[in-house]
Amino acid sequence: MSDLKRCDWAVILARGESQRMGRPKGLCRLPGDDDPFLVRIARLYGTAGLPVAVVTTGQLRRLYEPAVTSGAVQRWIERAPGAGTAASAGAALAVLAGTASHLWLHPVDLPEVRAASLHTLRARSQAEPNALLVAGYGDRPGHPVVMPVASFQVLADPDLPGRMCDRLREVCDASVRGDRRERIVRCLVALDDPGVVADYDDPADLTMRTVDQPSTPPKEDP
Repeated sequence: MSDLKRCDWAVILARGESQRMGRPKGLCRLPGDDDPFLVRIARLYGTAGLPVAVVTTGQLRRLYEPAVTSGAVQRWIERAPGAGTAASAGAALAVLAGTASHLWLHPVDLPEVRAASLHTLRARSQAEPNALLVAGYGDRPGHPVVMPVASFQVLADPDLPGRMCDRLREVCDASVRGDRRERIVRCLVALDDPGVVADYDDPADLTMRTVDQPSTPPKEDP
């Protein structure tokens, strides 16, 4: 790790076009909830004491920014539409590398992660600051993903291709082979929280599923 003082940032990944949902996911609401997904997630991390950055497009920012409480988001990171999740996370790394020691990557379509899960992940990360932590429910990987910035500087690229889960695995695998100076351990942290895998992709999800009925296995395995 670098000499950078411990400083965790939550990064909400909200750049997707939401074609299946038919509207920006960050503005969707759970049944009976007045707050859209983006507001819920930003408040979750704000309550935990983490500054919040949102990676999105310029067009979506114009929709999202008025929806959040003033001061709830400390940084808006814009990246053009297109490309995959690696581009979103790479953009966040590029912007926050000089400030953050750890990034908590959290897609905007997982609005039901519990505060207790953040406490568990924080304690684990403080005990193992060099480890890449992946929140899981049972044996299913989900989010957030807690990333030590110093170990993944090579990914600080807003044009990074493909899926971030693949890029993270490549860095971890390279460290195991000895291609990197320090070995990076990837840990699946099992949590009693189905919200870490309950992603909302389709309008039917908003009415047919609750947090106790998590979605099908996520498309990405960080």
